[in-house]
Amino acid sequence: MNTDTVERGTKLSSRMTTLSRITLGLIFCLSGINHFFSLLPMPAMTGSTAAFYDGLRQTGYFFPLLGLVELAAGAMLVAGRRIPLALAIVAPVVLNMAVFHAVLAPQGLGIAIVAVAATIYLARRNRAAFRGMLAARAPGVSAGVRAIEVILGTAFVASGIGGLTGHTPPPSSSSAAAMMNGLAASGYFLPALSAIQVVAGGMLITRRFVGLALFALAPIVVEIVAYRLFVASAAPRMLVVAAIILVALVCLAFAHRPMFASLVRWRAARA
Repeated sequence: MNTDTVERGTKLSSRMTTLSRITLGLIFCLSGINHFFSLLPMPAMTGSTAAFYDGLRQTGYFFPLLGLVELAAGAMLVAGRRIPLALAIVAPVVLNMAVFHAVLAPQGLGIAIVAVAATIYLARRNRAAFRGMLAARAPGVSAGVRAIEVILGTAFVASGIGGLTGHTPPPSSSSAAAMMNGLAASGYFLPALSAIQVVAGGMLITRRFVGLALFALAPIVVEIVAYRLFVASAAPRMLVVAAIILVALVCLAFAHRPMFASLVRWRAARA
């Protein structure tokens, strides 16, 4: 392979990286803005799709929170700043986008495929930044941190099994009931959420892929806290439980911070 061929390949790769980064960033910037200002009309929805959307809309917090996440990550991608961190932030959103459009709204599947392809390409280009988070074995920790891993992991395994078997507490408010009915109408969301809790909780208990487990549980914990604050009845006992879960996750993330350091410090592949 001569020098000219290598140089052409490098330039093509650089252009593909720039195109993927800006395309994905613009998708999420526009989507994030739209959650606040409704600049783009929503397509007509019926049946399960409408029930799913209405259930999330009635929470009052979900779409503004999603908009903030998408806008922040999209801006980082467009600016070429902290690209691995932005990819980690949008990964759950991209995954849900793909499944949502594949199962409920096939008319938007094209843009979902573009987002998935761009995310995978950029993640591959910056794969070295994810090695710490994806390490199979986490470094040794103190007995206190290990106890938090086991307790939090057990709690999520139990919660996930309860969700998979239909043994969940009844909604405590009309908004909570509307949200749960909407999620159930999707057909995929609640089983997937429960399965993630079981797998991630098991990872914490066994100390395998701890960084990946914490990454997977982070959006779930944010949802738990927001759900308790804005949707379910704000019973002090349940708010305390949500706060304990959040503190436990933050403590584990801090204890394992070297696994995530490269996401922030990595000089990502970019043009």
